[in-house]
Amino acid sequence: NVTKNETVRAVYSDEKNVIVANSVSGTAGGTVTVLFEITGNVKVCGFDFAMFFDENLEIVSYDNDLDLDVVFNDAAYENGALLNYSGTSDKTKQRDIIEITFKISDSASGKLPITMVMNSIKELDSNDIYIDTEYVLVNGVVTVE
Repeated sequence: NVTKNETVRAVYSDEKNVIVANSVSGTAGGTVTVLFEITGNVKVCGFDFAMFFDENLEIVSYDNDLDLDVVFNDAAYENGALLNYSGTSDKTKQRDIIEITFKISDSASGKLPITMVMNSIKELDSNDIYIDTEYVLVNGVVTVE
């Protein structure tokens, strides 16, 4: 249901698993919600990654339905966050990891990057054994219209 001009980004990877920070558009002074999602048919039992964002973005709120250990804006993560989960079940919700709402500064313009750095991610294999795995990370952009 397209109601305005939108930028659509196709994500292709021949890797089995991808974590995507979806790109969105907004206006200076407004808010946008960025969805972080995971692809692949896996049983994710733990992950630890950092997310960094442009200084013209400020976190307003986030969806905490996933019981993640989320650390925002401490000394080590200025303009960023650490997202961590460890458990015995897949805590993604319909493959969503988290939704973060940002306020765009009044003076912002152009493209504001959101980047991710993976520290570790584990899956449960068919024998319920924890295994380290690799994911492709697709960074996002907030485009100020």
